[in-house]
Amino acid sequence: MKTMKNLNIVLSKEIYESDFHHQLLKEELGKMLSNEELESMHFHMYNSYIYENDEYIDMGIYLINNSEKDLLVNSLPLSIYNKEEKAFNYNIHINKTILKNNAIFKEIKILKSDLNRSYNIDDLYVVLDDIKNINKYKYINIEIDNIPRINGYRGYRESKKFLKNISNIEENQFSIDIFKVGEVEEGFCIIALFRNSSSKDLNIKSIPLTVYTDSKILIYKGIYNINDDGLKVEGNKGKFYSIVIPFENFLKIDNHDLSRYIVKFE
Repeated sequence: MKTMKNLNIVLSKEIYESDFHHQLLKEELGKMLSNEELESMHFHMYNSYIYENDEYIDMGIYLINNSEKDLLVNSLPLSIYNKEEKAFNYNIHINKTILKNNAIFKEIKILKSDLNRSYNIDDLYVVLDDIKNINKYKYINIEIDNIPRINGYRGYRESKKFLKNISNIEENQFSIDIFKVGEVEEGFCIIALFRNSSSKDLNIKSIPLTVYTDSKILIYKGIYNINDDGLKVEGNKGKFYSIVIPFENFLKIDNHDLSRYIVKFE
């Protein structure tokens, strides 16, 4: 029987992901692979979990590149089945290179109202659809015009490494990537990169965001209003911006390392 160690599959770590959460995913993937034999030179997908709340069905999946080549994956067509009946088609956006003998973890969130049919949560599962349905997209080179200088030269090197490792961006897209989080005197600080790959300028007035501890406990949820003038991100450009949530509006837990917190714009 092949094991994760024998297969030499490495779980990639996301920039925003805490060490604690990453270790949990590694252990889960290891247990899954210890009972499986992966066919060589293939791309595999495994279901991790599925559960529902009042509005959404949440799923976790592992995508494994068991080949000798790095794969640049923009999006993948998935099919969600209820027993033997296809219930929903879903395109999951990856937008990154999955290295050879590497795996990544992705979360899927589907509105229950989109299924438009009855189902049993215990009978739902996800499979890869026909890969011929994968669309090819044009990627855009984004000009970054204000690289932050944090803690001198070391912080500058961190930002350059961050820019080198972030995923590509498609044409006519907008993305927000977390560079660094932590505590400052004024409150909880998030330094993020806003990227605009359209030809039109964007003016961002407010953004929804949630903050979790490194053990995935919800700590903050709200709408952050930037300022009266908004944040202008010109066409085909990116801009770093610092978001500060005052501690009077933020639940601060004693002896917690805020630099390990997880931030999502949702």
